[in-house]
Amino acid sequence: MPRHRNSNPYAKEFTDAEKKVAVLLARGLTNVEIARELGVSSKSTLIRIDNIYSKISGLDGLELPEEGSDSSTKTRRIAAAFLKAHPSLYEDVSN
Repeated sequence: MPRHRNSNPYAKEFTDAEKKVAVLLARGLTNVEIARELGVSSKSTLIRIDNIYSKISGLDGLELPEEGSDSSTKTRRIAAAFLKAHPSLYEDVSN
């Protein structure tokens, strides 16, 4: 019996925790604001953001800057814009 294919064009699905962070990233919240909003530690927030970055890198040709000086702000801005433009990655999360 053939497997049912997911209708989401993005194969690397986010965990529920990552989806919640993605919603807030797309809204432009900072790491501290995200941690506070979700009631989790800053470390947990950073881990989830890193996971999100690795999952979206390469999607639709998205290239995130390499780590280095001033890259975190640029990476965050690019990732936030990408997430805002692709809500299907996290749309099943209650706002």
